[in-house]
Amino acid sequence: MIQNPVAVGALTAELHEKARRLAEKLHLPFIADPQSQEASTYSYLLFITPNYLGLQNPRDKKITPFYIDFLSRKLQYRYKQAGLKKELLARAIGANPRENPVIIDATAGLGRDSFLLAILGFSVTMIERSPILHALLADALDRAKRDPLTEPAANRLELIQADAITWLSSDTFQQRPKPDVVYLDPMFPDRQKSASVKKEMVILQKLLLKDENDQALFSAALTCGAHRVVVKRPRLAKNMANIPPHF
Repeated sequence: MIQNPVAVGALTAELHEKARRLAEKLHLPFIADPQSQEASTYSYLLFITPNYLGLQNPRDKKITPFYIDFLSRKLQYRYKQAGLKKELLARAIGANPRENPVIIDATAGLGRDSFLLAILGFSVTMIERSPILHALLADALDRAKRDPLTEPAANRLELIQADAITWLSSDTFQQRPKPDVVYLDPMFPDRQKSASVKKEMVILQKLLLKDENDQALFSAALTCGAHRVVVKRPRLAKNMANIPPHF
């Protein structure tokens, strides 16, 4: 899955032990000094700071580290404007939070769509196959749970590190309530919308292989017993697995 080598480090010596444990968990090398020559041999450093878990090219010190932040002003403004009738995603879900629908986001990615649904009152199980993205998401959710404004939404999210194709047919999944909705948003090439999106997509594309299993993922979602499969797609993109939507 990982195209470029990644190591784990920390900005301060006090955080070294925490970084070592994360490196061991992710089966990645640990770098004691992010400024060292050794660090520059890696494409990316996943490093722990006092405030967040970030990802950065060790050879480009001018760029702000990439990290997932549900507390950013931009996202907070976005969430404040959200409403069940206004949001296309909520309308596609086709349910009301009061009905307690079982929703699975099988391609969690940066977690923004799941967090938006949680802001609207839905509970969502997020599945992310990349261990690195999972670690970044877990850190973002942990910070969101410590903020009074985002704590209720963050507590409505469950994060699981797994390949959704196999997880949707696993014994673990079979022991859970059948989902009402499975949501799919496979990664797409950067469409040059903005510098922010470009930066995030460049990082994700370099870290992760392009998903060639769209058809297998779509098939797993369709056959797992869900009442509805919702697919997010650019307006002019081809249908997922070349199957047109029913709605």
